[in-house]
Amino acid sequence: RIAAVEIKGSAPTLRANYIHDNLGSAVVVTALARPLLSHNVIVNNGKQTGNSKAGLEVSEGARPTLVGNVIAENGVFGIRGLDLDAETLRRNFFHVDSRERVRDPQRIADSTANTPAHGRSSEQTQRGPR
Repeated sequence: RIAAVEIKGSAPTLRANYIHDNLGSAVVVTALARPLLSHNVIVNNGKQTGNSKAGLEVSEGARPTLVGNVIAENGVFGIRGLDLDAETLRRNFFHVDSRERVRDPQRIADSTANTPAHGRSSEQTQRGPR
């Protein structure tokens, strides 16, 4: 199994779930899918030794909308494959570890301007509580 939840070519809503402790990614969104991920807690996934995964993996062509999610302490990245904008950063919580808790979304956008199209690490997309 590649993920706890795999969304293929549709537009479902994934709301208010606690997705945790999976060896693979918590959620994989494949091409042409346009799901709404709302108020989910996605933590501690993808930490298999030698094969770390992101909490949320987004394939090219997929367009998920993220609102009010907590994405923290996952294997490699919080999200891989999605170019996060400032609005998405404001509407979700990203956390890597206890050493660095809050980063300003504008500074993140400025500092990641040269990040490759395959996505940003959760460290780069981290933000603190409102």
